[in-house]
Amino acid sequence: MGINSTIKQGKSKKPTKPEQQLYNALDEMCISYEKQKPLENITICDAFIKTLNTVIYVDGEYWHSLPNVKARDKRITKELLAKGYKVIRYTV
Repeated sequence: MGINSTIKQGKSKKPTKPEQQLYNALDEMCISYEKQKPLENITICDAFIKTLNTVIYVDGEYWHSLPNVKARDKRITKELLAKGYKVIRYTV
C-alpha cells in the first residue's frame, strides 16, 4: 500500500521500538506532538511538533539505506524544507 492510500485511509501503525522511544523522550520533555501525522499529502512522519513546525522521522538503518528509499527520503525532505518545515531524521 502506497503512502497516498495510507494517508487517504487514515491508517496508523503500531509504533516500532525506536519510535516509541522517541515518543517517550518527547513526553518526558513535555513536548506536544502528533504521532504518525500525514503532511502535505506526500508523507506520514513519525512525529510532528506543530509549535516548532518540525517533522521527525526514525529511519531504520537497513530499509532507509536502500537506493530507492534513500532517494525517496531525500525528495520528501527537500519538499518539506521548501514548504518551511524543519526536518529531523534519526537513523537507528
